[in-house]
Amino acid sequence: MEAKYTKAYKNIGGGITEDEAEALYRLANKSKGAIVEIGSLRGMSTVCLAGGKKKVYAIDTHERGTEEEFDANTKDFKNIVKMTMTSERAAKDFDKPVGLIFIDGDHDYEAVRLDFDLWYPKLVKGGWMAFHDSDSWTGVIKLMDEVMNDKYFTNMPLIGSMRYAKKV
Repeated sequence: MEAKYTKAYKNIGGGITEDEAEALYRLANKSKGAIVEIGSLRGMSTVCLAGGKKKVYAIDTHERGTEEEFDANTKDFKNIVKMTMTSERAAKDFDKPVGLIFIDGDHDYEAVRLDFDLWYPKLVKGGWMAFHDSDSWTGVIKLMDEVMNDKYFTNMPLIGSMRYAKKV
C-alpha cells in the first residue's frame, strides 16, 4: 500500500488484519466504479479502500459512538464520503455504478442478507463484493453458504476472515 494509507491503517484500532487490508487496497485499485463500505466504525478498512483513489462511500450509523474517531482517522482522505445512516437508507437513493462493496456492518443473518439484497443489484458485472467475518459469525456464514456460488459470483478466495468474490 502507499505510505499514506499504510501509516493511517496501522494507527487505527480495528479488526482488519494486514493481509485483509492489503486485499481491500488491491480490490479498490481494481474497482470499475464507486466503492461502498457498509460498517466503517473507526475507519480502519475505510482508509485501505481510499487508497484506490475512487470515492469511498462509508456507511455507518455510528450508534456505537465512533463518529468522532472516524472523522479524525479519515480527515486527510478527500475521497471518503461519510454517510451516517443505515445501509437500507443509503441504498434507497444510491444511483452510481458500484465496482466494490465491502460488507462489515450488522452480522446477524437478517441484516447481512438485507445488505446483500440491497446492494448486489447495484454492483456492476465484474465488480467485487467482500464480506468480513465470513468465517466466524453465523449470520455471515449462513449468507456465504447461500450466495457464494456460480449463480452470483466467481473467484471466491478467503483471506483471513474476509471472503471476496467477483460478480458474474
